[in-house]
Amino acid sequence: MKIIRLNELQFKNYSNMHNMQNLCQTIEYSHIEENRTKEKEFLGLIDENNNVCAAVTIIVKNLIMNNKTYIFADESNTDKARFMLIGGIWVDDITYQKVKEECTHFKLTNGWNETTKFNWKSLSKKTFSQYCQFIDIFFKYNLQFNCIIIDRKMVDLKANKNKDAELGFYKFYYQLLRHNSNKNNSYYIYLDRRNNSEPTRLDDLKKFLKMDTHPFDFCGLRTVDKGLDIKTIEFVNSDSYNLIQFSDLLMGAIGFHYNNRHTQDGASKTKIAFANYLANKVNKQDLIFDTDRKGHKNLNLWLFKSNKKLTIK
Repeated sequence: MKIIRLNELQFKNYSNMHNMQNLCQTIEYSHIEENRTKEKEFLGLIDENNNVCAAVTIIVKNLIMNNKTYIFADESNTDKARFMLIGGIWVDDITYQKVKEECTHFKLTNGWNETTKFNWKSLSKKTFSQYCQFIDIFFKYNLQFNCIIIDRKMVDLKANKNKDAELGFYKFYYQLLRHNSNKNNSYYIYLDRRNNSEPTRLDDLKKFLKMDTHPFDFCGLRTVDKGLDIKTIEFVNSDSYNLIQFSDLLMGAIGFHYNNRHTQDGASKTKIAFANYLANKVNKQDLIFDTDRKGHKNLNLWLFKSNKKLTIK
């Protein structure tokens, strides 16, 4: 007897005739795993007549070099607007250094200071052209903006044992960061400064992001979904972080459309024009679209869906 590599047909023929077959022992399962940046091998034990006596699928996960990744995040429409947004920009170290340098050069050549703050609130007719040029830097480098949009009519942030809306808010921050991050990267996370009722909010968020979870796989077996490698997570002043300013502008425009403020009497014509400018950049009629957890390049808008009021435990 000897062990040989099998092709897909040989493995499939053996698998189909095996009376103990389950999903994990099928060609279809190997294809599912292969789509998750994994490789497959089929091995068989054959006898002297070249009959396959046993077979196995070996799934090998591709090892990816650890990459230093920055996340610059903010929140928007946290007042009583129907749709609240939490979002940020994910960027690798090399690209970040280039973007940071270009943003600084742009501000200085236009007569501003390095710490001049571009934000949705300050957008005006006078600064419209400069704001468009500033956000063009975001698109020039194909930066990735990920955003979770919470419908307050469907989600009660206070639906936890402490009736703590702030806790509910950070649980959605967790969802945003966890679902859009790669387990093979190391993360440096900077959030726009905000006042919290509890001083340990960031420490708690970091702890849960780093924690392994144990979901079930397709065979009904528990697996290990490794936590994120969080090097730092801290609050910063957005004046010194241009990519947080990008996030502020993007969420301001998206929230402007989602909450239908562009249709209200007296709506700012400048903000209407800027939101439309962004929509054109991503080939959309407006910014009211949903890509689910992951989707559109540049703007990934995850509209959190629930058929009833969500209880956040």
